[in-house]
Amino acid sequence: MEKEDSDFLKQLFHENNELRLQINTLTRELYNKTVAVEVVEDEVRDLKLKIELNEKGVQSRPETQASTRRISRMFSRAGDSISTPNNLQKELDENLKELEKRNEEIKSFKEENLKLKLSFEEQKNLIEQKDTDLKELNDQLSDVKLLRQKSVVAKGSNEEDTENVGVTKTEKDELEARDQTIITLKNQIINLATDANRKHNEQQEQLQGVEALINGIRLEYDEFIQVTKLENEAFKSAQIAEYDNLKIAFDRHKIDQFEEKKRIMMEYQSVLFFVQTQFDEYRTTVEYLFNAEVAKLEDELSSQSLRNQQEIMYIIQAKDKFYTEMMVSKDAKIMSLIEGSDLQSLMQKHELDIENLRKEHQREIERVKSDQESEQKNLIALLQRQNVSLESKCEKLQSHLKSMENRIRELMATIEAKNRALGEREDQRLKLEADFNKRFEENKRKIELLTQEKEHLRHKVIRMNLNAKGEGANTIENMIKRINRETGKLHSEFETVSVECERYLGESQNFAKKLKEKEKLVEFLEKEILKRNVEYASMSKTFEEFLAGRARQTRRERSKKLLKLHSDEVMNNHEELQKRQLLIDSKHVVKAVIPDRGDSTRNKRTTKESSDTVDEKSELERGYTYLRKFKTLSRAFATGDFKYIPMVENKSENYFTLEEKSYLYKKMKQQTSDIQKIYKDNNDSLSLSTGENKPKVYVNKNNNCLKSAKTPKGEATAQLLKDDIKLYQPQTPLLSFIGTAVKKNESISSAKPATHEKFVIFRFLNLVTHSIFFISCKKATYLSRDLPKRAVEIELNFVEFV
Repeated sequence: MEKEDSDFLKQLFHENNELRLQINTLTRELYNKTVAVEVVEDEVRDLKLKIELNEKGVQSRPETQASTRRISRMFSRAGDSISTPNNLQKELDENLKELEKRNEEIKSFKEENLKLKLSFEEQKNLIEQKDTDLKELNDQLSDVKLLRQKSVVAKGSNEEDTENVGVTKTEKDELEARDQTIITLKNQIINLATDANRKHNEQQEQLQGVEALINGIRLEYDEFIQVTKLENEAFKSAQIAEYDNLKIAFDRHKIDQFEEKKRIMMEYQSVLFFVQTQFDEYRTTVEYLFNAEVAKLEDELSSQSLRNQQEIMYIIQAKDKFYTEMMVSKDAKIMSLIEGSDLQSLMQKHELDIENLRKEHQREIERVKSDQESEQKNLIALLQRQNVSLESKCEKLQSHLKSMENRIRELMATIEAKNRALGEREDQRLKLEADFNKRFEENKRKIELLTQEKEHLRHKVIRMNLNAKGEGANTIENMIKRINRETGKLHSEFETVSVECERYLGESQNFAKKLKEKEKLVEFLEKEILKRNVEYASMSKTFEEFLAGRARQTRRERSKKLLKLHSDEVMNNHEELQKRQLLIDSKHVVKAVIPDRGDSTRNKRTTKESSDTVDEKSELERGYTYLRKFKTLSRAFATGDFKYIPMVENKSENYFTLEEKSYLYKKMKQQTSDIQKIYKDNNDSLSLSTGENKPKVYVNKNNNCLKSAKTPKGEATAQLLKDDIKLYQPQTPLLSFIGTAVKKNESISSAKPATHEKFVIFRFLNLVTHSIFFISCKKATYLSRDLPKRAVEIELNFVEFV
């Protein structure tokens, strides 16, 4: 029983010690949490102050020590730097999130604090109950002692008082009982003291054992930390070396792959370029052969058509010749009959002549046919030879194409094989990269775990070091030391942050001023652009109206000219008939004339036609240049970018004043009106589409062509009849009337040339456009450099000449 009681008492003391340890730990945790709650409340206040300062835009900061400490702590947690105005909203959002988290932590701390307070109150109540029990026992002891003294005093008075014998007996019995209780209580107190001493000794022994165990654990822990540090450093160095090796190998592999890819791309490009060049050569050869064949066929067709025309013309000319000779002979016979000659002999002679002429005519036809057949045979043989040579060339080209196709197939096969090899290498590279990435991720995870363990062990070591030095406990002195150290750091950080904040505020003010200036400049430029656009629109509208009026005027003038031309048709026809009568002799016999190839009038006509076309092209180009000048000037007025026109001298002598310009414009207007008066209708150069315009016989001025027609093999006739031989002159269109008049009369004053009229119109348009610019744009007077004096003088001289 005593052993069980002693075990029970040991268990009770052990539980009591554990409860005290729990109470101490709970009080420490409660103190730490209260400190954390205070820190959180300080941070909440700081954040509220910061939010209020940001909302109110207050630039000054409170300079108390507590505020500096809070603000500096806040800035240090935000990354030891004040955010710019653009990042304030992000910081506010982050701070609000942190506030929510801290409020939740405060709530959890408060709940734990209440639980700890309840448990602390329960323990306190238990201790108070035990204290009350002890006090009651002490009171009982003091009462017992008083009763004993009273009993002693009562014994002395018992000799004197004999009356109270019964009372004393009862009191003695009570004293004896109380003595017995005192003895029992003393025995209990002695037992309790002995048990307490014994338990205290056991606890001291346990405490010494625990301290020895803690020292041993500390030594083992220090050894373990050193070993882990060495292992960690060795592992880290090995991992770094392995990573460096892998990185070097990966870079080398990447460079090799890139060079291989580059080489293959160069090979592919060279092959592609070679194939393209071969294809271009093939295409050029085929086009050349096709064009050569087409040109030869075209030449043959044109020569065949010319030969057919020559035969037809030869037959017609021979018919006309025989007809004229027959008419002459007929007239001669008639005259001889009238004079009284022998009609029978004349008829026989006439028949013989006719028969001889027919035979000669048949011989001529047979000779021409044989010549044509021989020429056709020669042409056919030549074409056959050419076809054979072309077929041989085509066969060679086909064989060359087949060889090139085979070569292209081989090259494509090699390219495909290389592409497959590249794909396989790429797959291998991707697999190696995937393996390297997996290993890298695993090593990264290991490093993260080791860093976490390292930080955990570091914190433990720091905590144990502080506990060993006596600075680990949350005493007031240790807290004051920490606060002093932190306040110094925070004060220096706060000063740097305040300087940066002032600098940022100055920069923001400067940027705001620059932004306002730019906005003003943008408004001014927008107004200027609107003004220039309005001016450009009005100027373009006026110019379009002017061009439309000029076009209407030209249409009216053209209609008037057409009416005049139609009114003078009869006169033209009469003059043409007079010209044709000159070709008929006194006996009313029409002389047929074959044209000569070296006709001077035709050559003159062709040269004049070419010169007229060149003049028209030059005038059109000049008109386009003036139009481009107008566009550039209108663009300059629209954009406001006025520049000096290049290739023009900037001397004041070459340009007109406003008075000279007005005088020149008046003179130009007068000259254009005089030009309209100068033009008169020419009756010699018009051929209209009436039935009387066509001549009834073939007319030509060359009388030597009959002789050339009698040359052998008809070569001269072929050459003479090759160009421009027609029975009737084609109807000249109305627009080409002016050019034909100039060619026949070879004088500008006797015709109405369209080219010169275009020239004058373009010059006049140029002057009018410049006058519009000079009148509508007062600010741009220097644009008169487009009209030098010499150009206007040349124009006026030309108009006067016309």
